[in-house]
Amino acid sequence: SPQTPHSMSDDSTPGEDRSLIRASAAGNDVGDDGEDVLSPYRTPSFRRRRRWLMLVLHSCNVVDAMDGAILSAVFRALERSPVLHLTPAVMGTVSFAQAIGSALSAPVWGAVADSWDRPRLLILGVASWALTSFASACATSAGTLAVSRALTGACLALLGPLSFALVCELHQPHERGATFGVLSLSGSLGGMAGSMVGTPVAAHSWGGVEGWRVAFALGGAAAIAVLPCATSAVALNAGDGGVGKAHSGGGGAPPS
Repeated sequence: SPQTPHSMSDDSTPGEDRSLIRASAAGNDVGDDGEDVLSPYRTPSFRRRRRWLMLVLHSCNVVDAMDGAILSAVFRALERSPVLHLTPAVMGTVSFAQAIGSALSAPVWGAVADSWDRPRLLILGVASWALTSFASACATSAGTLAVSRALTGACLALLGPLSFALVCELHQPHERGATFGVLSLSGSLGGMAGSMVGTPVAAHSWGGVEGWRVAFALGGAAAIAVLPCATSAVALNAGDGGVGKAHSGGGGAPPS
């Protein structure tokens, strides 16, 4: 039968996490050892960091989903392109390249998120999305487009494990389900935006530039627009009280 927080053995959950789960589930502030385990979540500095980091996560989630949806939104334009003139079979290969790049890299990003500073890793992810999106816009053949989309998929896969780790560190156990739900909402909005903007943009030529190139470039521009916000969040998070540090382990109560 499924374990409840009260039935977990000492081996299944670290002591700090177990104390926090019990206190949070019971609505108490005091853990097993009599310490106020929820107090770090109440400090003004921590709340300020959390607001900024969650704003960045939602922004990145929108851009991630938007960039991922652009490829399917421009399929018709790629088929009509005088430069690429892709067949449906080739477009399927390009789509598969993006998917396999994402699938293979996600476990790697998960391991990296456990050992690196997570907010700084987020900046690396955003910058890489921008570069690979611009590379897609500059593709001159089916091969170069497939490679650029595979790299895009690999870079976009960073956000999943990174956002899960940060949400668990930034929120008490009883807050995490609702937070993940709102993150899913922002991702869905980003996917819709990518489809709604990518298709009409790709259908036209803009100053002699094929529309599908403009659509991919818009995905890169959106990532660049998020960078200042991400950089500000990292600067605010700097210091001993910051979250997402490699030594924090991502579980239990945050640093005070």
